[in-house]
Amino acid sequence: MSTYFPTIADTKSLALKKWVNNESISEEMRFEILLMSQGEIIKQDLDFPTVEKPVIDCIFYENKLLKLQVIVQCMFIESEVSLQHYLEYFSMQANEKILEQRCINNDNDKPDMMSSRRFDDGQTWITRRTAYKRWAGEGAYVIIANVATEQSLYNQHANLIFAISNSLKPIGTPEYDKAERLKLITKRYPLDFATYLPFSWEDVHHHNDTMQQMNLAYTKNIRGEVKGIFSISCRLWSDDYYEMKDVLNDVHKPYKDQGIDLNGFTLSKTDNIKGFTNFMKGSIDFLQEPGNAVKKNNISFFIGKKNNAWFYSEIFGPSKETDFEAWAINDRAMEIANENMHSL
Repeated sequence: MSTYFPTIADTKSLALKKWVNNESISEEMRFEILLMSQGEIIKQDLDFPTVEKPVIDCIFYENKLLKLQVIVQCMFIESEVSLQHYLEYFSMQANEKILEQRCINNDNDKPDMMSSRRFDDGQTWITRRTAYKRWAGEGAYVIIANVATEQSLYNQHANLIFAISNSLKPIGTPEYDKAERLKLITKRYPLDFATYLPFSWEDVHHHNDTMQQMNLAYTKNIRGEVKGIFSISCRLWSDDYYEMKDVLNDVHKPYKDQGIDLNGFTLSKTDNIKGFTNFMKGSIDFLQEPGNAVKKNNISFFIGKKNNAWFYSEIFGPSKETDFEAWAINDRAMEIANENMHSL
């Protein structure tokens, strides 16, 4: 059965009314969403999600006549991940199959995903899902709208389902409008640049820099274990003919000395950062044998040039297949660093 995936919501032809959770005890958790006039709210939780109780059902609405359910949940997440990856992880944990998704380029926008799940009684339900993310003091929280119906009824209700999920909106703007607390990273020589990383990444580099070369390194601990290493290096060359492949050979040499083959990485263009030329990104999964175990790890990197200075940033950690949570946290850190990179 093919599933219809509308991306434009015509709410004028639908009998929908705005519902607002004004009774929530938290300003940050207040939102609005469109619901049908028929149907009933079965459950409403006014608490705020915490580490001990990370998931709150803000509202559980059901229209039994149409066999339609709307569940809006508030979830606490301790680590920084993108909304897109969070919804992927959410679907994986629920044993769902992702059918369609619209990726986003800005973490302040709402991602859009459709998935299916077969239950023990043999029924398969289709869910359309969207979300937004805000900072909540000790971590981020995500408000997720799940709109679901039986698979046999989905195409009949597809426009209605999208109109409801797409209507999810936060009320008001929090004091801190991003979903992460960020720390400033800046260096003057050999390249004058500044960017940001999530606050939870720890500075571990203590080497002396020079006017020709600098190195920075940060680590991410997840439940007491280092799961990510973020590094930035910059080097000034007097040789105008020193090319990107020469830089990559130099920065990847420590891996090759350990017998790790990184020749299979792919390079692709990315948005140019102000002042840089030839800004590229690359990524590769590889097998590593720490002790007696074999693990699949990942290196993702960005490389660019300004005048005679080459800039290289890298995230090292588990692959997406090995540890989705750690990979998503590392990917978000790289995304933030790249989005906020500024060179004078």
